Amino acid sequence: MKPARILLLSLFIAFPASAWAGSHIVYVPAPNGIDDTSNIQAGLDACVAYGKNCTAQLAAGTYLTRQLVEHNFQGSFKGMGQTKTTIQALPNLLVTLTDPFIQGECKPDTSNCLWPSLIIFVDGNITVSDLTVDEPNVPATQPWYILGSELTYLNDGIRFMGQNRTNASVQRVTATGAFDNSLTSCPDFNFCNAVIFAGEYPRTQTPFDYYFLSGTFSVYNSSFTTVSLGVGADGFLKDSKVTIGGSPTTGNVFQNVDFGFAQLAAQNSFEDASYNRASMYAYNSYGEPVTVAPWVSAFAPSQPSLFLIHDNYLTATGPYANGIFIQDGSSTPWLYAQVYNNTIEAQDVGGDVISIYSTTGTAIVNNKVSGTGPDAIGIWNGTYAAVLDNDLAAFTANPDAGLAQIVLDGSLEGLPDTSNSTVVCKARGTTVLNLGSNNTIIGCQQVENRNTQSSKMSLGRKATKKKPLFP
Repeated sequence: MKPARILLLSLFIAFPASAWAGSHIVYVPAPNGIDDTSNIQAGLDACVAYGKNCTAQLAAGTYLTRQLVEHNFQGSFKGMGQTKTTIQALPNLLVTLTDPFIQGECKPDTSNCLWPSLIIFVDGNITVSDLTVDEPNVPATQPWYILGSELTYLNDGIRFMGQNRTNASVQRVTATGAFDNSLTSCPDFNFCNAVIFAGEYPRTQTPFDYYFLSGTFSVYNSSFTTVSLGVGADGFLKDSKVTIGGSPTTGNVFQNVDFGFAQLAAQNSFEDASYNRASMYAYNSYGEPVTVAPWVSAFAPSQPSLFLIHDNYLTATGPYANGIFIQDGSSTPWLYAQVYNNTIEAQDVGGDVISIYSTTGTAIVNNKVSGTGPDAIGIWNGTYAAVLDNDLAAFTANPDAGLAQIVLDGSLEGLPDTSNSTVVCKARGTTVLNLGSNNTIIGCQQVENRNTQSSKMSLGRKATKKKPLFP
């Protein structure tokens, strides 16, 4: 007869640890090559019925699917690996979403209100991992409309939203789209937001009457290519923690995108975008690897959030491109930002490499910027900024539009120029154009204003950045 502890050990070996935690695995049938929508949806539904710690396990192969919507999922949606399991959108997806500005908002479902989103999770505690989401079709959808304008792109690959605290993690996921130069694209691609965490779940039919979203959102070890936006955290976020990358071993890769990761408006939240590699080209629109900006005027946060942008390797190219773009609300400030230890290559960009608008107390420290453009660091209508010890030796201000490597100025009408800010240069040859007031410049080479009006026309953006993505 076995001793009790040996018998107990044999039981632990016989059953995986997850079984002891009350977990369950629902195996989704292998791809059928025609339409796997019902099988995937049934797997997700079965997991919701089991409750917490359930895994909807996909097989290897390429699943072809229409839109999927799941409420209160409490587990994992998992493939066999990024190169082994693919969820691919079927051609010519039907979208029955109403034009919110004409017929009003509608809540997403799989019958009466089909959004242009491939996978939507509403509420829950969700991990999506080890798979690829692919939209190869141009156009991606049948026509749908916003403000009467016809659109045919897939708006979202994986969307998280809801009315209750929601925790979502995306791990080892690849998202791919295709170029689309049509007037109904987004705006360069057939695929708009690859992964998005958004406070945009309709409360009523009234446009922008959404449930605020709170919770945690993380994206690790994932890859995004030929999509307009890789990762977005936007809408009405509050009391949330957002992590894009976050450590040297969990960074993400963004290639051939208009926007790498965008963090648009939040209240009382903490957002960290770090250790990512992003290479973008703004083909027909504004774009940058990193965006922190207001969302819509309907949402005015009452408490600020902290945004950390650090230790990223970014490449920006294009006549409308920036490297990092940060803008606070001019009348309702809502952010504090720290930008540090980033390496940015600017390949003849049309905007500032690091572009800061209307912020207070922004720190830009120890970044390395190379290439060409109007300027490496532009502070516009800001106050109490600290621009310290940045390596700009390999950056050349474009002689057609550039004035200096660092510019302190203003471009938004009715707002004061940059003031009460401090610049400490890493090298005495670093050029600074100071058109503001009460600024302190230390260890730099100050240059004279050559053409104030032309500089304000060519540098940066003169109005609130318009989000080119469907909410």
